[in-house]
Amino acid sequence: MKPRVEAYRKAHPDLDRERKAEVQYMVDDLERAADSMKDVERMVRELVGLGQVPHEEKKAAATPKLGQAEADKIVQAFGLDTKKGELRAKALKIVNACPFATWPKELAKLYGAKETELKAKLGSLSRLPFVKPLTLIDI
Repeated sequence: MKPRVEAYRKAHPDLDRERKAEVQYMVDDLERAADSMKDVERMVRELVGLGQVPHEEKKAAATPKLGQAEADKIVQAFGLDTKKGELRAKALKIVNACPFATWPKELAKLYGAKETELKAKLGSLSRLPFVKPLTLIDI
């Protein structure tokens, strides 16, 4: 653009004072823009030279793990048997690994119970002090 503005200035030497001032402002603005582009290019080169910083993912707060006693109370609240040792261990893993809403499905598979019956008892679990179902919060 600068050569075009300079060519305009040379082609029209008979411009009045206001037009000459506008042409000069335009030339000055173009020079400032060119200087700004040089500064941006320099900063980009410096930043690229620094390289990328590895992105650290923020880990979600770990949910507290429930013990065997709490898992037994949860299984009892569903009305299932807590006396079988191997099922107790698997139930503990399910309770600690799965979200609250999927407990009926997973425990129904494990104990061979009906999922619908276990879902019906899900409300009684929220009364237990160590069970915290996920809820939405209005802000």
